[in-house]
Amino acid sequence: MSMRTRLAPALADTHLDGETKVTDRSAAPEGTGSIKVSGVGYGYPGVRTGQRVIDDLEFSVRPGEFVCIVGPSGCGKTTLLKLLSGLIAPEAGSILVNDEAVSGPPENLGFVFQDHGRALLPWRNAVRNVEFSLEAARVPRRRRKDMARDALRRVHLPDVENLYPAQMSGGMQQRLQIARALAATPSVLLMDEPFAALDALTRFALEDALLEVWQELGLTVVFVTHDLDEAIYLADRVIVLRRGPAHVVREVRVDLERPRDQGRTRAEKDFVALRYELFETIRTL
Repeated sequence: MSMRTRLAPALADTHLDGETKVTDRSAAPEGTGSIKVSGVGYGYPGVRTGQRVIDDLEFSVRPGEFVCIVGPSGCGKTTLLKLLSGLIAPEAGSILVNDEAVSGPPENLGFVFQDHGRALLPWRNAVRNVEFSLEAARVPRRRRKDMARDALRRVHLPDVENLYPAQMSGGMQQRLQIARALAATPSVLLMDEPFAALDALTRFALEDALLEVWQELGLTVVFVTHDLDEAIYLADRVIVLRRGPAHVVREVRVDLERPRDQGRTRAEKDFVALRYELFETIRTL
């Protein structure tokens, strides 16, 4: 049995009528954490219908699954995350998150951006940055600080709550952004190349921290990356998009044993074979 199955679902905070209570996510409604994209099309203003960025896109993500999205530059990966998060609306098709149609930012969804420097609020210290998401979720003031501190602990930042973003390294700032996304205990976490600007060792540490949180909380994660090794290391499944317009050309199942190890896992024959398979797919697009 894998670590993923052995771990019990974490306790999650839900907010009803302004009050906060603790509930077991194992009792969550069926479909919580699921994503279904059906026939989705989108083109930016000024782009002709025949030149959509995304057209007739179809895929689904199961509750608790970790899915990575890869593909050549300009294939619409970031646009796809904006559609999933309700920041923009599709011109065609439908998107369901938690079995509900997306018509704006869904509840129980967190988003981690690539540019942590612009995503964080420089005038707020670490704990107040995390509290920002709890304010938006209308969590009562008396609960916010404890929940923010717990989120910082989950990403291994227990002693920085009074530091401001400018006093932190890039890796610490990205951990802080992840903590903010996790504070309101989402069921779905969208991540747009969150580790791309970091050095290799910091990126490896954050990948492992993310997997710990994913396993502990039972999250559904959709993670966009250009790094094929990162996609294979993190994912249960890798979805490959092509541009002109974007659609799914391949889905690759990653059956590598969990928990994964940065040295051992990346040296396995199956890991190397998956990298070759993905590379050969993308370079012909």
